[in-house]
Amino acid sequence: MSTPPNEHDLHAYVDGRLDAASRADVEAWLSRHPERLEEIQAWQRDAQQLRAALAGESLAPPSELDPARVRGALARRRS
Repeated sequence: MSTPPNEHDLHAYVDGRLDAASRADVEAWLSRHPERLEEIQAWQRDAQQLRAALAGESLAPPSELDPARVRGALARRRS
């Protein structure tokens, strides 16, 4: 890869969503650009930490943020 990978390619690389050939191209480019390699490795650490923090967590919002519940609480406070 002679041209820099675009943001989409870099994010796909971080997320492990590139095919083998594209991954190899990005890795070859990163090997020639150590400053970007450090940045991408930091992105990978952030992604791993986020996945670990969310492991087993429900992505549903807490019940106290249910819009109907919020509106009901606001109505009770007003009256």
